[in-house]
Amino acid sequence: MNDLYDTNIALWSEHQAALLRRRADGELVNDADFDWSNMAEEIADVGKSELNATLSQIDNILRHRLCLLGWPDAPAAGKWQPESREFHRQIHRHFTPSMTGGANPKISKATIAEAYAAAVDHCLAHMDTAPTQPLPAVCPWSLCDVLAAP
Repeated sequence: MNDLYDTNIALWSEHQAALLRRRADGELVNDADFDWSNMAEEIADVGKSELNATLSQIDNILRHRLCLLGWPDAPAAGKWQPESREFHRQIHRHFTPSMTGGANPKISKATIAEAYAAAVDHCLAHMDTAPTQPLPAVCPWSLCDVLAAP
C-alpha cells in the first residue's frame, strides 16, 4: 500500500477513506490494509495546511493595513481596502479557534508581533516612497483586531 501512496496519492486516499468508512460502518477490516503511518501524516498535514493558510492571510492583512496607515494617499490605496476585506473572507475559511487556544497556541501575540515586523520590512522594501505617516514600532493591532473583519 505504501507503493500506491508514493505513486498515486489520489487513489491511495480514496482506498484508505473507503477502508475507514467500512470500519466505521462496523465491518471488520484487516488492519494490514490500513496505511496508518501515512494516514497519520496526511491528517496532520491537513491541520498544518489550514494553519499556514491562516498565517498567510494574517501576513496579507498586516501588509495592507500598514500600507493604508503609512501611505494613505498612494494611488493603490483604493485597492488595498477591498483586498483586505477579501483577505478577511479567506482567513475565516481556514481559521479555527483552536489555533489561538490551549496550552500551546499556534497563533499568539508573539505570532502577530513577528508577522508585523515582517510586514513592516515588506512594505518598506516594496513601496517606492517613504511612508507619509510614521509606522508604529510595535503592532498597533491585537490578534482579535487582525482576525476581525474591517
